[in-house]
Amino acid sequence: VRANFSKYIINSLNHHLTARLKSQFTKNLTHSFVYKFAERATGESYSVVDAQLKLLIPGLELTVTANNIFNTDYVETGIVPMPKGNVLFGIRSFF
Repeated sequence: VRANFSKYIINSLNHHLTARLKSQFTKNLTHSFVYKFAERATGESYSVVDAQLKLLIPGLELTVTANNIFNTDYVETGIVPMPKGNVLFGIRSFF
């Protein structure tokens, strides 16, 4: 627990920005980047970048998502730190 943390202080966002860049390489392959910036009332700020590749093939959607690719240390709410960078793989089926 941080020494200057109080559960009674308002630690809401002063500034928040989310930007997305999406591109389509081929008819079936897309790529996207998401940039998130936030600054809290306490003055703490952070930036997080996520990326995703998506491949569509008949009957399936395959995804690879990389979250927090620069391993930014940050806290969304309260005092619990958010996860470091991680990679998720997904398969979605269409009937």
